[in-house]
Amino acid sequence: MPGKTSSSVKPCPICGKPHAYGPAKALQTQSQTPRRIAQTIQGLTTAQLKKRPAPGKWSISEVLHHLADCEIVYGVRTRLMLAERRPSLTPFDQDAWAVNLAYAKGDPKLAFQAFEAARRQNVANLRRISPAAWERTGLHAEYGNLKVIHLIRHLTEHDVSHLAQLAKVKAQIKGSRPAGGAQR
Repeated sequence: MPGKTSSSVKPCPICGKPHAYGPAKALQTQSQTPRRIAQTIQGLTTAQLKKRPAPGKWSISEVLHHLADCEIVYGVRTRLMLAERRPSLTPFDQDAWAVNLAYAKGDPKLAFQAFEAARRQNVANLRRISPAAWERTGLHAEYGNLKVIHLIRHLTEHDVSHLAQLAKVKAQIKGSRPAGGAQR
């Protein structure tokens, strides 16, 4: 039945969806994401990476900038939660970041490299924590009390969602006519 979850998989306090990732599976999935992104974008030109599939939709480059910034934000949040007692976790407006940080004008290769490096470090940090540390909490202004495991499960699902988005955008831009090409 839609909307029902098993008792072992509770809805995510961030998005409300069930994320059935334990720490090991989440970290495995997250560690594979940079390679999967690289495979998806391999062979695309900078112009293709920056091409929006439709007005108001993010290009692959903009998604890469978003992923790099999310990795920084989530890395800081988890560090705060692991190092401090119930820290405040500040929300951020992803659309404001995209506009005000000019994602559309940014270098997609640099964004990918930033994401890849931050992800490697964040996963390495999380692989060293104790089982009890996954239960440490922080207070998010929008979502209330969050545990480290909540953030990591949500970020893993975020990866899965954006990998699907990247594949879809790639198909859309590869199927489009080259600029200035003959129209029929």
